[in-house]
Amino acid sequence: MGIKKDSGFTIIEISLFFAVSGLLLVTMLSGISVSIQRQRFSDSVNATQAFLQQQYNETTVTINDRNTNNCGPQGRGSSDCLVIGKVIDLGKDDEDAEEVVMRSHDVIINQAAADEAINADSPPGDKDLLNDDDADGVNAVTKALKSNRSDQDFIVPWGAKVDTIEDVVGDGGPSGTSNLRYLLVIRSPINGVISTYKLNIAKDQELFETADEYTIAGAIDEFDGSIKACVVSADFTSTKALLKIAPGSTQDSVTTQFDTPEKVIWCDS
Repeated sequence: MGIKKDSGFTIIEISLFFAVSGLLLVTMLSGISVSIQRQRFSDSVNATQAFLQQQYNETTVTINDRNTNNCGPQGRGSSDCLVIGKVIDLGKDDEDAEEVVMRSHDVIINQAAADEAINADSPPGDKDLLNDDDADGVNAVTKALKSNRSDQDFIVPWGAKVDTIEDVVGDGGPSGTSNLRYLLVIRSPINGVISTYKLNIAKDQELFETADEYTIAGAIDEFDGSIKACVVSADFTSTKALLKIAPGSTQDSVTTQFDTPEKVIWCDS
């Protein structure tokens, strides 16, 4: 009887084994990479939303930046100076920048000027009062003061960008002509109601380029509709989410959308 020999694997079989194994490994690693990228992008969007919502909370409880003493001759919190909210810098529009930095600064009014205007026979509305830059001969009513608090600087995580920022009415797409960069969250000195405004200041204008205070009276305006922007991931997928700020009075005014028709129209069209 002859000796039976077990045949081994052929070169083709071995090649097929390594090819299939390699394909499975690449697929698995790609899936893990995509999952990580999605989680990072979700973190970018949620952290940005949380930073903006925080400004409403701080305005509600009037958290003062006490590291800066630049509110007239007596300092912030004195009888001549009332902190009424926040000006939010949504970040410089720079495609070459490696990161988007948002900042928040205190907004103050001159207490004496505000009191005199409020107690007049015909008190002005909030917008008119905030925009009065020479109430009865007193110094400018509304100013933004540069913050020295490190927690008021927010870097959008994982290199995500924020672009296509516009004040829009309705559900249409972006016009491509946005010049919006600065928002205000203000607690009314008249009735205590919180409102959201925009600043009609060019987006290439730095508020504190030459001084630690900037008179914003005269530049404060109401929203036409809602502020919309796109948060764009830094990875190769360029995943996008819609960031929306409605003219409300609570942190719920700031919302995000990942997979909605409105997001598709604004960010993917």
